[in-house]
Amino acid sequence: MLVSPAIMREMAKVLRRFEWQEPEILRNLKLVAKVAQIFAPTMTLAAVSDDEMDNRILECALAGKADLVVSGDRHLLRLKSYEGIGIVRPADFHRTLGP
Repeated sequence: MLVSPAIMREMAKVLRRFEWQEPEILRNLKLVAKVAQIFAPTMTLAAVSDDEMDNRILECALAGKADLVVSGDRHLLRLKSYEGIGIVRPADFHRTLGP
């Protein structure tokens, strides 16, 4: 799992929208930081014009040399792949793992 500081900030923002409390948000962000590889991309992409945050996902994927992006985001899924990195729905990824 790859994340970037921008992705971590977005995660916190979304959790606040779902009315999570700050201690719970911080606990979960620390857990993600503990299990994920954190990359600070140096490039800025504009591959997705409809949702700027999607570009941060692609930047992190490129910086971390990801094999795959797993997302339910329609803007990312519309791309199908980016710079050789496949983009799949969580259900499709789960199917590849087998029973």
